[in-house]
Amino acid sequence: KLVVVGLAVFAIPEIVDLLARARPIADSPAPLGRGWRRGLRDAWISRWLVARCSAIGCVIGALPGLGGSVVDWVAYGHVVQTSKNRDEFGRGDIRGVIAPESANNAKEGGGLIPTLLFGIPGSGSMAIFLGGLALLGVEPGPSMLGENLSFAYVIVWSLALANVLGAGLCVFLSPCAAKLTRVPYGVLAPFILMVVFFAVFQAGKHMADILALLALGVAAILMTRGGWSRPALLVGFVLSDPLETYLYQAVQFHGPLFFTRPGAFVILLLTAGAVFSAARYQRDLRRLGKSPAHHAEEAKSNSGLADWRFGLALAAFFTWALADSLRHSFLGAVFPASVAAASLVGCALLLARCWKVRAVPAQAPKLGEDFRNLGWPALLVGLTAVLGFALALPIFFITLMRRKSAASWKTIAVLTAGGMAFILGVSHFARMDFPWGILQYWVELPWPLG
Repeated sequence: KLVVVGLAVFAIPEIVDLLARARPIADSPAPLGRGWRRGLRDAWISRWLVARCSAIGCVIGALPGLGGSVVDWVAYGHVVQTSKNRDEFGRGDIRGVIAPESANNAKEGGGLIPTLLFGIPGSGSMAIFLGGLALLGVEPGPSMLGENLSFAYVIVWSLALANVLGAGLCVFLSPCAAKLTRVPYGVLAPFILMVVFFAVFQAGKHMADILALLALGVAAILMTRGGWSRPALLVGFVLSDPLETYLYQAVQFHGPLFFTRPGAFVILLLTAGAVFSAARYQRDLRRLGKSPAHHAEEAKSNSGLADWRFGLALAAFFTWALADSLRHSFLGAVFPASVAAASLVGCALLLARCWKVRAVPAQAPKLGEDFRNLGWPALLVGLTAVLGFALALPIFFITLMRRKSAASWKTIAVLTAGGMAFILGVSHFARMDFPWGILQYWVELPWPLG
């Protein structure tokens, strides 16, 4: 599921990193929750960027099943590629916030286009919205703009007013929300892990999703320390399913040389041009002695280049994938074989570059510290597998806060009780289940323990 991959790739490495630092997110003594006037001024200064990224968000949001997942990263990549001064991206440049947020807000309006016109949801939220329309007896489609035009206008203006009211509430509540960054991370981490694990389990209602979260979290940590792009992994994961479908159809209808057709050839040229431009930009940065600081992954890595050992492991995996795909029929093998072959070429080029510059791999002590702190999420997984989520949570809360924070036993007890009350309330009112452990299969327990 997308939620499993997204949380594993982005949440787990950040949690592990902050546990390693053992301090609050915000260390600055500057007052928090202020500066909204400056934010308005920054947005006005970047008004053309807001307009461009809003257009990007609207267009991508109109693509069924795609926009909500990748629009932020597309907008971020756009502002990085079109800015003259790129050194501060990934270090607090406000344009790196303005661009994706403009696109993110605009994508909902774009998602209404296929939803209302054709009854095709543009995202998961629009799919839920379609269900609500069905309950009201409203049938989306071209006829809706003729027979129920006033209803369509109500939907559009409701979305517009919701954005305005939401922005006002954010400004009003920002001082309170900003104070969370001053909370010691040993106190905040168990709450975040509780929500992450609970959300991941709801994706498929299976303990295997939580195990997949942990396994992908290990890969994400290696990617972070080695300088590999995590957003690229997420975008590739989102695109993989439609890409496989359309590649299969293209080969089936037009044969292996489908890319010689005019439309496909133009797309191929645009893709090659984008790859060439990115490679040339990185080469120019290396000549100037700068690292691509706008990539948070490379900013965190020790060398700015991918760890060659991780590259070798990936090359071995793609070699196995290529060999395995060739055992299937031509149409069955065309997608995995194409991906594996292209990935092998990429790994070879990257390993050659690492060999040329003698890149230093990520330091073992740092990785060792990361994996020691990864033991905390692993502890919650182990306790859940044995005792179930409801019994594992209080034990995990008390153990983590006692080891990672200076909170008293009384504070720990109050925070644990508050966390349990919150998650039990969500489970009860939203009718969501908790993961079971071995204990629940052996002993019949009342809710919420079983």
